[in-house]
Amino acid sequence: MECVVVVARKDNFIFQELMTGPEMVTMFNGFVDDKLNDDLIYQLFNNAKFEIEQEREWEALKDLDETQSIEAGHTYTTEKDLPTRFLTSMNVFVGDSRTPYEQIQFELRERYRDASNRWYLKLIDNKFFICGVPVVGSTIFFFFVKSAADITDSVPWSFPTIGHPLIPIKAAKLFYPIDRIEKGRSYDDQWKVQEDLSRRGLHLWDARLKKKTKNRYPFNPSTHPRIVTGMY
Repeated sequence: MECVVVVARKDNFIFQELMTGPEMVTMFNGFVDDKLNDDLIYQLFNNAKFEIEQEREWEALKDLDETQSIEAGHTYTTEKDLPTRFLTSMNVFVGDSRTPYEQIQFELRERYRDASNRWYLKLIDNKFFICGVPVVGSTIFFFFVKSAADITDSVPWSFPTIGHPLIPIKAAKLFYPIDRIEKGRSYDDQWKVQEDLSRRGLHLWDARLKKKTKNRYPFNPSTHPRIVTGMY
């Protein structure tokens, strides 16, 4: 089966209407030349999505959680919930301080239990902890990289369409070990060209987003006075 991905240019980059889940399923079925249960296909899609999200700190997946604060009786063992769909941490600030907290290893928490500007993760329980004794009532600003919403028949992948063929292609590669008796029915090496083009397009998109941010704010956000006063 030959698949042609038509793209349109907008603002000097490649965008178009997002592929829906069912459209991805159709592409996947063409790759594997088989008919699978939709639940299995979407599971493969989201496994593929997770692999792509692990490739780098995608600018579009950065987020901020500020729903938690320091409460009375706080200690270094006071549990705080990690944000929904947490992938990896970035910066943590507490209260009015513009000095980012330093993440320490979990096994060093006793050493830094009373230290200020330190925090640690207990990822197995989806919790994080603030060391020292911050000011009660201070808001915790937790910057992190989050996973995109799972792909379903009604929820598309939120990345640009130029990268959408990556999902069914990688899903077909993931399916190959299951269907390895006949490789041609699960993945064909000819799709590596499309895979490389799609990945390159996504990385270019991410690089452009990062470049725009660096050009706009080429200073250290933890020390620049205009960050504190809100003057840009």
